[in-house]
Amino acid sequence: MKALLAAKNYFSTGDVKLKKAAVLLALVGLGFNPCMAETIGRTNLQLPAGSWSVLTEFDGNLIFDKHSKMPLRTKVFKLVDGAGNVNALLSVTSTDAGRGSRIRWISQQCPEPRPKYFTNDFGSNKQPDTRDCLVVNSAFAPFKFYKEDAEVVQALQQQNIQLFTSGYSLRTQYGSQAGTYLSVNLMTTKKFLGMPAGRPEAADIHEVPEALVAWGETLHAAVKSSVNSLGGELILPAIELAN
Repeated sequence: MKALLAAKNYFSTGDVKLKKAAVLLALVGLGFNPCMAETIGRTNLQLPAGSWSVLTEFDGNLIFDKHSKMPLRTKVFKLVDGAGNVNALLSVTSTDAGRGSRIRWISQQCPEPRPKYFTNDFGSNKQPDTRDCLVVNSAFAPFKFYKEDAEVVQALQQQNIQLFTSGYSLRTQYGSQAGTYLSVNLMTTKKFLGMPAGRPEAADIHEVPEALVAWGETLHAAVKSSVNSLGGELILPAIELAN
């Protein structure tokens, strides 16, 4: 985290190209592996290495202040192996821009943790200035998460793709006081290694493997940094799978 903070501070001064290079070098040092570039709303996503391709994309609305709406853009990517098996789905949802005025995030709250279901609201459940939530589910069932008529399920059916029935989900979201919002959800088989050398900052991880929580915390830091940046750059942690 110190390397990421140092890169972010350096990014505020000096030549633009040199600043970006410094940020990328620091992120690579943290285990980030930028590869394919995609744009979702205001977010400029650098996908990790791997054979990622777009599964579907769609628009929606984000509810805040109980009834107000904000346009959202969502793009879902799939990672398929040589045998045609889906090893991971990656869903990224972003606003086009912030509203420029302070808003209240009171329409949703981060869920409570339970065994094999780690959550962290970073204090946002007690105050509406930001929407801040990390969830790491080590007993994830995709078809319990998605409704039958969900865009993702329809896209899988149309492309005749079979999705894994159990695995992991690591999802996080951050909404700023100015109304800029970004959420990322990585859904994988249990081949996903997380961040094996990482150690989570949270003291109680609720029976979720340390490597998964450490990866989720790194993802959350990247999402928050992207929302607070001018260019919306988002570089994901490396997504590594066991052979």
